[in-house]
Amino acid sequence: MNSTDINLRRYVASDITGHCRETLLDGGFDLVRQVFQGVDRQETADHMFGLPETDQELVVAFDDNEKIIGFAGIRQLILERIKITYRVGTIVDPNHQGKGLYKRLIRECLHADSEAMVVRTQNPRVYQGIRSTGIFDRIYPGVDGKEVPTEIFETASEVLELIGGKPISDPPMLIVRGAYGNGLYGDSISCRSDDVNQLFRQLGKGDGYVIIGMRS
Repeated sequence: MNSTDINLRRYVASDITGHCRETLLDGGFDLVRQVFQGVDRQETADHMFGLPETDQELVVAFDDNEKIIGFAGIRQLILERIKITYRVGTIVDPNHQGKGLYKRLIRECLHADSEAMVVRTQNPRVYQGIRSTGIFDRIYPGVDGKEVPTEIFETASEVLELIGGKPISDPPMLIVRGAYGNGLYGDSISCRSDDVNQLFRQLGKGDGYVIIGMRS
């Protein structure tokens, strides 16, 4: 299947009710179970739909048989300095990875007036995917190991406060210790870029980065 056979649809909170919600959740949960260990249906719902008061949006990728092969939950947040897109979670069917679908989801998620995308992750493939879109001028933390600027740390901290996440434990590198308990992935996971893999080797089991992609 090529990318032209894949249909991306955006849902706002008011769209996701009743039968539509259950149908999306059924397909999303089937996909999640292929990738993550021990994630239940309610956790999947939280990632896809969020809480009613969050006005979370959902971008879903369907194949030509209307099977869900990827999705991304997103929230638009207005911070003190900038407007950002917070990516709650993204997942792509293993059979469709490496074919550009992740890039398409990221591009679809980012609102035109958002100056940045923020995501919390322990997966180097997420970092690599964001970098490979070519959308962002700067990505923090950088693979060069330099300390992030103060304003970037403050932005990351503000996002975590808004979403109710654990605070940053290592400000210079935007690391959240114990963000995922024992971790979402069984075995260690890597991407095709050695510099990104090296960056993620600084994480312990269950730790995560707050990744910020900035654009002009």
